Amino acid sequence: MLAIGPAVATILWRGERSADDLLILSQVILSLQLSFAVIPLVHFTSDRRKMGVFATPLWGRVLAWIAAVIILALNVKLVLGTIAAGLEAGHFAVRYVLLPVTVLLAPLLAWMLFEPIWRGWRGRRRMMVPTPILSPLESSLAQQYGRIALALEASPQDGNILAGVIPLLRTARAEVLLIHVVESATARFIGTTVDDEEARHDADYLERVAGRLREAGMNCVTKIGAGDPSEEIARIAEEEHVDLIVAGSHGHRLLGDLFHGSTVSELRHLTSLPILTIRTSETTLPASIPATTDTGLPMR
Repeated sequence: MLAIGPAVATILWRGERSADDLLILSQVILSLQLSFAVIPLVHFTSDRRKMGVFATPLWGRVLAWIAAVIILALNVKLVLGTIAAGLEAGHFAVRYVLLPVTVLLAPLLAWMLFEPIWRGWRGRRRMMVPTPILSPLESSLAQQYGRIALALEASPQDGNILAGVIPLLRTARAEVLLIHVVESATARFIGTTVDDEEARHDADYLERVAGRLREAGMNCVTKIGAGDPSEEIARIAEEEHVDLIVAGSHGHRLLGDLFHGSTVSELRHLTSLPILTIRTSETTLPASIPATTDTGLPMR
C-alpha cells in the first residue's frame, strides 16, 4: 500500500497519462539520493584506517571516482533539466518541492565530497609538525617572566593563588604586580578615584599582602583598578608591561558562571598576554610565605 497507494491516487486524480510524469519525478528524486550513496561508499572503502588490508587499491579508487563523477554529472544534468522544464511549465511540485530540496541538498553533497579529503590533508599536515625546540632551562624563566601580575579577589580564596604561584615567583625572581579591582557601584561610575569603605578596605588588604611578599624577599608593587574585573586586569597588565598574568578560577559550571561570572574566560579574550589560571575552591590553602635565606631559598 505504501508503494502503490500514492501512484494509484495520482492516476485517479490526474488520469492515466500522469503515470509517466510520476515515474519521471520518482527517478529524479532517486537521482538526488544516488550520489549520497556512491560518494560516501567510495570514501569509506578507500580509507585504510577503516578497511585495513581490504581498502580499495589505487587503480580501484581511480575507476570508482571516474564512475562516481559520471553518475554525479548525469544526475546533476537530469535534475537541472527537470527543474528548468518544470519551472517553464509551472509545475507546482517542481517549484515548491524539487527546487527547494535541491538547493538544500547541494551544499550537503559538496561537503560529503570534499570534507573527507580536507580532513585527510589536515591529518597529514598535523603528522608533519616538527618537535618544538626547548629553550635552555637554566635561563628560560628569568628571560620570559621578568614581571608577573597577580590578580587577587580580596577573598579567602587568594590563599590558593599565592600558594600555587610562589614557587614560580621564586624561581623566576620576577617582580610582582598585585592587582585588585574594586567592583562597587560607586567605583564603576567614579573609577580609581573612589574612596568609599570597600575601596579603602581592599587597598589595605592589597598592601598587607604586598608587605608579606616583601618580607619574603620579593620585589612587589600594587595597583588598584575599578569597574569590570576582566577589562581592568587586561588594561593594567598592558599598561604595566607585565610578562604573565596569574588569576584564580572558581571552576564553576554553567549556572555557576552565570551567577558568579567568569573573569578568566573573559580576560583571555581581552589580552594577548599569557595567562596562568590557578583553580581555587572553598577549601583554601594557607597563604603563608616561608622566610628565605640570603640565597633566596626557603629556610628548613
